[in-house]
Amino acid sequence: MNETGPPSRKIPKARSKEMNKLMRFGTWNVRTFLQAGNMNPIAEEAEKYKMAAVALQEIRWKGKGTIRKSKFTVYYSGNEDRQDNRGVGFIVSKKKANKSVLGLSPICERICTLRIKGKLHNITFVNVCAPTEDTEDEIIDEFYEKMQSVCDELPKHDGVITLGDFNAKLGKEQIYRDIIGGHSLHETTSNNGFRLVQ
Repeated sequence: MNETGPPSRKIPKARSKEMNKLMRFGTWNVRTFLQAGNMNPIAEEAEKYKMAAVALQEIRWKGKGTIRKSKFTVYYSGNEDRQDNRGVGFIVSKKKANKSVLGLSPICERICTLRIKGKLHNITFVNVCAPTEDTEDEIIDEFYEKMQSVCDELPKHDGVITLGDFNAKLGKEQIYRDIIGGHSLHETTSNNGFRLVQ
């Protein structure tokens, strides 16, 4: 989850009412969008993998907003007061999904949601960038409480997909096999991993 690089070749799909065909989506911790031109390579990778939308973490922009380009739109949610190592958002293909976007809710620098029109139900993507393991427990608990609060307030009939960088390790413990399967990269679950699976 913490590694940068192109999205996995196993790409989740959701049906879009607007296009009546499958939409591909993914998630990517980009580490920063502060350097000029960083958006374009991400957009090119998304286009290469035929992604309709990609959830982005650690974009590091201040404030909230929308940037419209010829082939894509970037929606972002960062710290209101200062630039820091957080910030989440979405890059959405104009060709594949732009007309399906119902709205972005920039909650804070660690959480935002994107709602997309679906065929049977609308789909809400909850994009997160969780605090790291070395963060104070109180701050981590506040983050998970906020994420739960956001999910509780989503429209009841929406399909909900939570994705992003949880800064967590999920292990191979038997108790979590029903949740994560048996193919984890890690032997033991980290503290953030325990919070994630609760």
